[in-house]
Amino acid sequence: THPDYPALKLLETLSTGPGGRFGQRLRSQEKLAYVVLSQFFSFLNGGVFTTYTAVSPENEKKALRLLIEEYKKLKGSPIEKEELQTTQTYLLGLTLRRLESIRSQAHEYAQNEIFGKPVSATDDFLKHVEAVTLEQINEAASNYFDLEKYTLGIIRGIHETKAIVSTPPKPIIIPKPKSAPKPPTPRPPSVSQ
Repeated sequence: THPDYPALKLLETLSTGPGGRFGQRLRSQEKLAYVVLSQFFSFLNGGVFTTYTAVSPENEKKALRLLIEEYKKLKGSPIEKEELQTTQTYLLGLTLRRLESIRSQAHEYAQNEIFGKPVSATDDFLKHVEAVTLEQINEAASNYFDLEKYTLGIIRGIHETKAIVSTPPKPIIIPKPKSAPKPPTPRPPSVSQ
């Protein structure tokens, strides 16, 4: 219900994925990251804006530096009108596409009910997204992206491949099946004289 929610969802859309600002810089231009995803999670009394990247260990520091540079650009440089309009159109399209199935609509309306939102909440959201101004989105970026206080989490993998199936220390000897005894060879009948 916070008035900055639509602007923050637009900032999420503007910065996420291969076509977003962060993906364009880290993935397309610099070729550092495999994945760049931004997400805005809203809760009852606050929210979290996150960016996830997957990079090779040798590119980790450079990717972090460039990501912070991109956050600074969003925070300090005004977003252009055309970029805002493109982002609004994309977010509206994503939302409408997500609600094409009856199942998704049921989920959306049930979630609105759980959070005490009116029946018109989804339509209201779409109208609020369309109404976001350049000043609102730039102010949201300036207010919420505090680059002096952020949380960084790094999960590193290993370079070597490990076998999923372990090898026993001693070879397994599988006994050969015992062959059935050969039947005795019949003797020719003896001829008596």
